[in-house]
Amino acid sequence: MRLFFTLTLIMAFSCSRAQGIASGIIDINNMEAAVYSDGGLFLDPEALIGHFYVPKPDGGTPLSTIFGAGIWIAASDSAGGEYTAVHLYGQGGHDFWAGPVANDYTTDAYLDRYNQVWVCDKPTIEAHKINFETDGYIVPDAIANWPGNGNVANGESNLLAPFFDYNNNLIYDPVNGDYPLIRGDEAAFFIFNDDAKPHTQSFGEKLKVEIHAMAYAFDAPEDSALNNTLFLNYEIINRSNTNYSDLYMGVFSDFDIGSYDDDYVGCDVDLNMFYGYNGDGTDGPGMPNYGAAVPAQGIVFLNHHMNMFKYYVNDFSVIGNPENADDYNNYLKGNWKDETGQTFGGNGYGGVTPYNYMFPGEIYDPLEWSEVSAENVAADKRGLASVDPKMLQVNDTLCFDLAFPYAIAYDTTGLVSQGLGNLSWLAVAKLKERAAAVIDFYLNTVDECSLGYTANPDFVGAVNEESNNMFEIFPNPATEIVYIRTNMPLTESTTVEVFNAGGVKVGGHQLVNENTAFDMSEFSAGLYLFYISNEKNITETLVVCKQ
Repeated sequence: MRLFFTLTLIMAFSCSRAQGIASGIIDINNMEAAVYSDGGLFLDPEALIGHFYVPKPDGGTPLSTIFGAGIWIAASDSAGGEYTAVHLYGQGGHDFWAGPVANDYTTDAYLDRYNQVWVCDKPTIEAHKINFETDGYIVPDAIANWPGNGNVANGESNLLAPFFDYNNNLIYDPVNGDYPLIRGDEAAFFIFNDDAKPHTQSFGEKLKVEIHAMAYAFDAPEDSALNNTLFLNYEIINRSNTNYSDLYMGVFSDFDIGSYDDDYVGCDVDLNMFYGYNGDGTDGPGMPNYGAAVPAQGIVFLNHHMNMFKYYVNDFSVIGNPENADDYNNYLKGNWKDETGQTFGGNGYGGVTPYNYMFPGEIYDPLEWSEVSAENVAADKRGLASVDPKMLQVNDTLCFDLAFPYAIAYDTTGLVSQGLGNLSWLAVAKLKERAAAVIDFYLNTVDECSLGYTANPDFVGAVNEESNNMFEIFPNPATEIVYIRTNMPLTESTTVEVFNAGGVKVGGHQLVNENTAFDMSEFSAGLYLFYISNEKNITETLVVCKQ
C-alpha cells in the first residue's frame, strides 16, 4: 500500500494555549528536577526559585542545590564571523525559545505545539507496546502528544522527537504501534532554538541551531549513584547555511546549596566534573538550608573532555558577570573579559602560569588550589565549564551527554577532632565516588549519544498494494528512477520536496505531467519522504524505500 499523511493531521491533537514558559518534572528517583521549554534548567521563571530538589521533598520545605543552569554556545566561521547563544536566568534577556527551527514562529499552532515539555515513563510505553492493538485501548496523552514529526510546510524538520516506527513510514502514529524512545525510566523531552527572535541576553549573532534535549533518570533505589543522579542529553543541530568551526559548548550553573550565601565551587579534571559545595560544613544562615547535613552537587561531561572550568564573581569587573557576546565567547574559551587567559592560583586572574581549571585541588589539602586554600569568602557561587572546540557542518548534529549527581555528608562535625576542620569534604568525596560510578555506568550501557528515529527491523510492508489516494510512486522499492503518477489536474504550483530519514531536504522540483520522473540514483539506500503540495493546500506525503 502507499503510505501517506496530511501534514495538518500532525497538529490535530488538542491542547490549551500555553501561557509563559512550560515546564516538565522528573521525579522518579531521589531527586525532583524541573526543566523548561525554552531550554532553561531548574530555575522557575515565575517564582524565581531553584527547582533541583535533593533529596526529593516529602511534605517538608523543598531544598535545592542548583538555582539555575543552562547551555552556552559560541562559534565562528571561516570568514571570521562569530555567533553566540546562551541561557542565563531569563530575566535580563533571551537567546533561546521553545520549538524547532521554522519559517514562522508566531502562529498559534506553532506556539501551542512546541511551548511544552513532554514527559513520558517506561511503564507507560511498555503498556502501550502490549495493548495498542487491543479493542477499547486509548493511547495515553504522554504517548499520543509526543512530537515525533514537525510541520515541513513551515520549514520544520519532519523528524523531531525520537520514536520507534512500527510500520516504517516515517510518520509518528502511536495508534498503529509507534511509541516514544526515551532513556532511563522517566524522561522529559523539550526542543528549543536560537533563531526565533534577536538575542537579547548575549546580543550575539544567531547560529540558527535547533536543540533536542532529554532529561532522564532511573528508578534504582538499590543503586545509590543512579538513584541520586539526573542525566541530560543534548543534540545540537545546525539548521543554518553556515559551517561552524571552533564551536564551544558549555554549561553554566548557579549553585545554591540550600542557602545561597555560603557556598564554594571546584572541579575534578579526571572526572570531567565541576561542582558546588558548602563553604563551612553547616548550611546557612540564609533560609531554607540543610543545616549540618550538607550536599555537594556535581555536573559531569560524560562523552566529551571538559576543556575548561571557571568561576566568575557577581559584579561587573574584568572577572565578573559577562555583559556582551565577546564576554560570553571569552568565558567559554577560558579567557577573562579583557581576553587574558586564566592562571593558576588565587582567583585565577593575573598570575604567571596559564591554567584552564579553577579550584581543581582536594579541599582538605592546604597545598592544593581550592577555594578553601585560597581563603575565599563563602558566598553566592556560579560556575561555567566547556568542552574541547568542535566543528559543526550544515545539517550535522553534535551530541552531548551530562550527568548531575549529588551526595550528602551526614557527619562532618567529627572532622574537627581529626584536625581537618568542619568542612564539607566528606560530601565532595562521596560525590566523586558517585560520579565515577555514573561514568562507569554510562560507558558500559550507552552505545550512541544520539537517540533518534528507529525503524522497525521486523516490519514487512506491502508497499506495492493498490490505493485510491491522489498520488502514487512506482517502482517502490526503488533503485534509480521513480515515477510520481496522479490522476488529478496539475498546476504550476504543484511541487514535490524530498526529505531523508533525518528530516533534511535532499531534492525536489515541480510536477509537470501525470507521470513525472524523479532521479534517485545518487541517493544512498534508505527511506525517503516525498512531500507533494499545491496552492490549494492539497498535500500528500509518500514514503519511498531506496535500495
